[in-house]
Amino acid sequence: MKVHFVGCEGISMRRLRELTSKFGHETSGSDVASGGHDQKNVYGAELVVFSSAVNLDNEELVYAREKSLPVVSRAQYLAKISERFNSTVAVSGTHGKTTATAMTATAMRSLRPTLHVGANFSLDQNEREDVFITEACEYRRNFLFLCPDVAVILNCEWEHTDCYRDEEEVKSAFLEFAKRSKKVVVNGDEENLKNIRGENVITFGKGEGNDIWASQVRKNARGGYDFTVTAYGLILGEISLSVLGEHNVYNALSAVAVALDYGISFTQIKQELEQFKGVGRRLERVGAKRGVEVYCDYAHHPTEIRACVRSLKGEKRLIVVYEAHTYSRTYDLFDKFTRCFEGADEVIFAPVFGAREKGDDTVINKLMREVSVKTPAKYFSSYDKIKEYLVSSLKKGERVVFVGAGNIDRLCKTFVSEV
Repeated sequence: MKVHFVGCEGISMRRLRELTSKFGHETSGSDVASGGHDQKNVYGAELVVFSSAVNLDNEELVYAREKSLPVVSRAQYLAKISERFNSTVAVSGTHGKTTATAMTATAMRSLRPTLHVGANFSLDQNEREDVFITEACEYRRNFLFLCPDVAVILNCEWEHTDCYRDEEEVKSAFLEFAKRSKKVVVNGDEENLKNIRGENVITFGKGEGNDIWASQVRKNARGGYDFTVTAYGLILGEISLSVLGEHNVYNALSAVAVALDYGISFTQIKQELEQFKGVGRRLERVGAKRGVEVYCDYAHHPTEIRACVRSLKGEKRLIVVYEAHTYSRTYDLFDKFTRCFEGADEVIFAPVFGAREKGDDTVINKLMREVSVKTPAKYFSSYDKIKEYLVSSLKKGERVVFVGAGNIDRLCKTFVSEV
């Protein structure tokens, strides 16, 4: 069979195409970033898969439907891929699912799982077609195509404001995801997930009422956190993380819970997680330039931005370069965005990355003015102008983090390599 991928350059689509080839099928792909779209790209295809970033009136999709070819979304195809495996672990949550997915695969390395994750990360080993570990996104309720053996739910907030009316709708979607799963590993500290309980539910968190919980949480010399793990009343031992951010304690606990359920010893889990170095664009230290430490982070929700700032804030002066992701999210969560940068020493706002939306930078300029009441803030209309300002203002010993889910990582890499 020949499978054609429309919007093939996204990380998820690249991985699905790779797996399709691994399973013995011929593949082709198209993307605006690599040659654009043309109906000729579909010639010879027997199945067409499209990403969420592709409009339904895309000429390749129109042609495929005219020729009565099967056309499925990325989420539908991911669900079909998962059915090939004996067991599927699907990691969901408003925040942290990419890191938690990678941590879970790391903790379960001995099972040689097949991994699908939304970032540059690999276990660098031969995969087996037994256990499938995948990230499961709630955008447009895409995760409801999955029926996993184990569903991980890290947290629940209103983020995709363009497809959920309010937080209650989001809670309802996560509850439905839990019901579609044979077993659920859920953050027991999360207020919005309190309604997910039952015989098939394993809870994790920092509270003693959880099945698996962390105590004596403290920052270590590497910038990560140490904590003691207790499971079902039994103290298992201590884990020392090297990845930045206290929020990663929760991500690690979810990985511990899943790996223990699959019969992996705590000793092995501890060894693997302590060697975990993180994934791309998640508090990633990209390098240093002229004595300035440079980081990149995918945060695009106020909760994530606040965690990013807290994780990097220290004795060194911290400058945040932020590219908002979609106009709707910036408008709808505006009040929360005004408060999430507290702790930064300066915030630089880039033009909004509209993604699937159109608009202007009125909202980001308004946000800049609100933030500047407490924190020095500036707006620049282009990456070049931001780079020029950083070159002229950054001083040795400072930290700068490029934050956002759009193309801001390109500016980060350019700053490190060219300046």
